[in-house]
Amino acid sequence: MIAARSVRSRRSLGWALALCFAAGACGWRAGLRSPELGVPAPGSVGVELFDVANGVLERNLEPRLHQAMTRAVLDWVHEPLVSPGDADWVVRGRINQYNRRGGIRSSDHLLLESGVRIDASAELVDRRSGETLGRSSRTSIWSGYATGDPRSEREAADRALRNVAETLILDLFGRPAPEIDAGVQEDG
Repeated sequence: MIAARSVRSRRSLGWALALCFAAGACGWRAGLRSPELGVPAPGSVGVELFDVANGVLERNLEPRLHQAMTRAVLDWVHEPLVSPGDADWVVRGRINQYNRRGGIRSSDHLLLESGVRIDASAELVDRRSGETLGRSSRTSIWSGYATGDPRSEREAADRALRNVAETLILDLFGRPAPEIDAGVQEDG
């Protein structure tokens, strides 16, 4: 009888801890700010639709990247997301390339696996002054997929777009990597 109560109380404690952890995970945000930019933190951030380079022939990439960028701002940036026309800081960017790769073929020369590559860059702009506050490095992501399912390429592109968006937002709002001084130290 005592052993059964002990097991039940341990189970109840386990469930209570699991619920506490699950409730604490809801609404998680990284809350990145950019104090290293040397300007006060904005009241709000907006994301504009990205431009597309002339050589990019894939249709409807802009709204899909915009959705991924918006999600990345909501997940990673502390300031509220608003319309670009109302924002203090605006994220602007460009989709530079969209490529497909050949991939792996079977012995019968049938395509089994392929991939897409998305290349983009972004900048953070003070909307009022037009001053560029930060630029991201050019980000390029490959995402592979197995052929056979017609949705595979779109899903791979969506994965790449999410990864590109998070990388660009972290480049713009994250802290820069510490500089390593490779020089020789001088004695006093």
